[in-house]
Amino acid sequence: MRTVLLIISLMVILLLGGTVWFFLGETFVNLWLFWGIILFVSVGTGLILGQRWSKVTKVSNFALNLGVHVVVFALFIAAAVLIVNYTTANLDSVPETKVLVEKKYTKTRYRSKRVTRKTYTRGEPYKVYFIDLEIPHLGERSFEVPRKVYTSLSTGDTATVRLGRGLLGLPVLDASSASPQ
Repeated sequence: MRTVLLIISLMVILLLGGTVWFFLGETFVNLWLFWGIILFVSVGTGLILGQRWSKVTKVSNFALNLGVHVVVFALFIAAAVLIVNYTTANLDSVPETKVLVEKKYTKTRYRSKRVTRKTYTRGEPYKVYFIDLEIPHLGERSFEVPRKVYTSLSTGDTATVRLGRGLLGLPVLDASSASPQ
């Protein structure tokens, strides 16, 4: 039973990490400040609640329980903050923002191909399209975009995108709304 709980816990941690990674790609935030605040709050609550993790870890070592608390709590709070901010951003009602297309490029990725029941290998290639946008007051950021958006833009063009703010005030960009001006 303990092994099953450990596997489920690791899957939840991986899911939270993936969620944070995805939403950080769509949200403009100062990463040092964001993670600094989150780690400060996580360590602060870990000093109070850290020893309660001994029921889960079955270890009475305070440093280990504090580390577990900091990792889980930081990922949970970061995911919650980013999800709330992203889902409350109403990108349809905001005016479009002018941005500069700094660079556009593609990356080749490969699908997986099943060879036998237990063996997988690299399958056929496909392209993923990216553009680097220079956004006023926020800096440059790279975004994955659909092929239609990629072909409609050229390097050095001025494009328009929807840039809104969520409930927590963090800017959110809809890169798929990019269109040439």
